[in-house]
Amino acid sequence: MADRSEIDDVRARTDIVSVVEQYVTLKRAGRNLKGLCPFHNEKSPSFQVNPDLGIWRCFGQCGEGGDVIKFVQKIENLSFQEALERLALAAGVTLSRGQNQYHHSAEPSERDRIYKVNALATRYYQDMLKRSPVAQEYLEKRGIAHAAQEAFLIGFAPDSWDGLVTHLAQQRVPAADAELAGLVSKSDRGGYFDKLRGRLIFPILDVQERPVAFGGRLIEEAKPGQPKYWNSPETPAFVKSRTLYGLWRARKAIAERGQAVIVEGYTDVVAAHQAGFENVIATLGTSLTEEHVKVLARLAQSVVLSFDADSAGLQAAFRAAKIFEAQEIEVKVLNLPVGEDPDSLLKAGRRQTFLEAVERAAPMMEYRIRQLVQTMPHDTDAERVALFRKALPVLASVTSVIEREPYIRILAPYHPQYSNGTAYAEDQIREDVKAYQSGHANPDAAVQHAPPSGETNAYRRPTEPAAGRTGVAERQLLQALVSGDPELSLYVYGSIRPEAFVNPEMQVIADRLYAQYARTGSFDAAVLVGELEDANQQNVLTALLMGDKAPLNLKALEDSVSHLKNKIDNLERDKLRERINSGNATAEDVKKFQLLHGRLKGTERALDA
Repeated sequence: MADRSEIDDVRARTDIVSVVEQYVTLKRAGRNLKGLCPFHNEKSPSFQVNPDLGIWRCFGQCGEGGDVIKFVQKIENLSFQEALERLALAAGVTLSRGQNQYHHSAEPSERDRIYKVNALATRYYQDMLKRSPVAQEYLEKRGIAHAAQEAFLIGFAPDSWDGLVTHLAQQRVPAADAELAGLVSKSDRGGYFDKLRGRLIFPILDVQERPVAFGGRLIEEAKPGQPKYWNSPETPAFVKSRTLYGLWRARKAIAERGQAVIVEGYTDVVAAHQAGFENVIATLGTSLTEEHVKVLARLAQSVVLSFDADSAGLQAAFRAAKIFEAQEIEVKVLNLPVGEDPDSLLKAGRRQTFLEAVERAAPMMEYRIRQLVQTMPHDTDAERVALFRKALPVLASVTSVIEREPYIRILAPYHPQYSNGTAYAEDQIREDVKAYQSGHANPDAAVQHAPPSGETNAYRRPTEPAAGRTGVAERQLLQALVSGDPELSLYVYGSIRPEAFVNPEMQVIADRLYAQYARTGSFDAAVLVGELEDANQQNVLTALLMGDKAPLNLKALEDSVSHLKNKIDNLERDKLRERINSGNATAEDVKKFQLLHGRLKGTERALDA
């Protein structure tokens, strides 16, 4: 055990406030500092730190307390010896071994071995960046200045199979430790090879500024079998669901402003910080989790999401609305110009546009309602019914009647009964929401306006599969994606987009599978089952995985792809025909209708032949 004097020296040389503030936002309250306890959920701050005495205590539910060593033990899940050693290293205190041989002389923990490997790898990648004109040119084109490269420790992994392996061997680091960190893999011949090759490297640091993982982006065109982006696997030092990229640099700015802006990519974060938006962070190829929200709740009162409108990340954030609500975090959604993201806007020098977008970000529910109105057709009664089938769950999720009213007013003009007056339509919506919340809502009856005969299927229940040939085609394509056969799954991936699926559950599943492949380079339906939070979607996917499967071949898949594409073209042609018949069509509408009509007629003649 370390000498008592050494332990006291570590405590004396360690500023408990600086340590605690890496995890908790503290505010002065007389002689103490107060904040939300990091060890249990609470809405009012009951956690206090006394800097004079060097101690902390929770006066709330958990009642925990102790010194700085105890705090690090609990927050990092370490033993006393591990916490002491970590603080001693930061404070510059050398610990003796003592008679009982202090932990320092024993084998280092897995986490400590990973920290060491990652620190060496970070320096190696930074050195390789300095030696690579190609990588430097790429960063220059992306508008990432040298100062930002240094601030975020950006590096480069050369297109070599053993560059890092060789470097670590020269540093006398066992290759097995690098494998534990997820940086190298073992070959069939027993040797090791680098996982990261030909990629720009973004080290991922924890709040104590230790590199715990890496993200890599190919700087050339994607190579067969290699995804554009690569993230470290989870390790004893890295859990994706608790980690946010850039938080180690953004934490102070988030606490000062009371707001965090969450984006989707590493370069978005770097570009934002470079432009002075230092409260910007990103998720790591995963959806926002309850752990992420809890971390943010200790720092901010509001979160602004800057995700693509059709991204899996934004859809997951919608599903996580209750988690944000439980932590009393206000959630808003950024509405950037079409085709733009933070990186592209800021690289183009449009800082003011981004700033105004953040300031005008809409509350999550308002954004969802307006997105439905903007993206779903609502010219015919059947289309309005379909719109309200999507809108009802969103409205019903707003528990406050007062908060729900503005959204009802937004939707009223699109209700099938709006022709009877605004007040009447609003009353109908209120009744529909009440029926939905009571569990007695019938999809066709809830919107008190059944579609015309022959169009009732436009408002079917979510779990009902699309009927006939379309349903068969969608099932075949999803089965191919999860079949494990690379030829079949990659054919589907390259031939059709998720938006072509008619059944809403199947469309979401396809979208999530595509996002999974873009992120990991594989389709893993078993993992996706656990990630889906919607019961209907889980039911559809488990049925695909466990139900009877028809034999699949490329010819059958080609026919299914062709059928769904023709289905979309038919729907588009019918919409244009309605517009032309009503006299509201533009010259461009007429031209597009003629092209679609000719193409579909050609397909029909080919089928008849």
